Order: sequence, then C-alpha cells, then structure tokens
Amino acid sequence: MHYQNHDYTQIAALVGVPSLASMRIFNDVCFLFKVLNGIVSCPPLLQQIMLRVPLRWLRNMTNNIFHQEMHTTNYGMYSAIARIVRLGNEYAMLGFTDRSYGVFHHLAKRKILRYE
Repeated sequence: MHYQNHDYTQIAALVGVPSLASMRIFNDVCFLFKVLNGIVSCPPLLQQIMLRVPLRWLRNMTNNIFHQEMHTTNYGMYSAIARIVRLGNEYAMLGFTDRSYGVFHHLAKRKILRYE
C-alpha cells in the first residue's frame, strides 16, 4: 500500500490499531481502577485521589465521584493525578468499585477503544 500524505490514521483504522491518545486514556482509567480497588498498593498515591462526598443530595447533582482541584498553571492541570481524576469523572459510568477488574477492563475497552 502506498499513501502520499503519510497519514497513518486510515491504515490504523483498517488494521484495528487504536490511537496512542485512546490507549493513554484506557491505561489511565485502568490504573485508577487498580489503585482504588487495592490491586496496586500505593497509599501515598491513593491519598492524593480525593473522593467527592456531598453533604446532601440535590436535584442538580453531577455524576462526578472525584474532587477536581483548580489549577492556575497548565503544568498542574495536565499533571498525572489531575489527568487521571478528570478521566475518572468522565468515565464514572464504568463503575470503579462495583465490579471485578476483568469486567471493568472489558467495559473500558469497549467504551474507550471501541472494541467489541
């Protein structure tokens, strides 16, 4: 196959290789699951992930289960913990605490990498 524009997204889609960005998201979400469920034991890291616990239930509650800190710099906003927490809120529907890792891995792969 010869392509003039050197855009490999078409070839990757044809072969079924996910993009590096989607693989990074998938690995971050799986790592967050492992940290939260004790598969990866790292108390200092777990201490930095803050859960959002509302004082009372309101009608306009969001589904965010993690507290996101406000950052004044791009360095802070795109740091590893901030990125993982942001992705945890985005993919909260996968259920970080109520299923096994195998089931979670399969659901994350279907949702993020679009595998069936």
